[in-house]
Amino acid sequence: MQILSLSLFFKSFDEYLSEICPFYLVKIKTLTAKMVFSSIMIEFRTSVKKGYSVKLDQLKENSNS
Repeated sequence: MQILSLSLFFKSFDEYLSEICPFYLVKIKTLTAKMVFSSIMIEFRTSVKKGYSVKLDQLKENSNS
């Protein structure tokens, strides 16, 4: 169950990344690569934390009911 939830989470995260990628490709032309990479990593960490905490909350609710 948990593995399935995580795989669904990462599938939706891949879709999210593909949506924001064009924005970062444009940024590469105007900023240094290091700055762009930092931005992507911050987005990635934030998204993973949000998605992970949502999944944990859902699992807790399911186990309590």
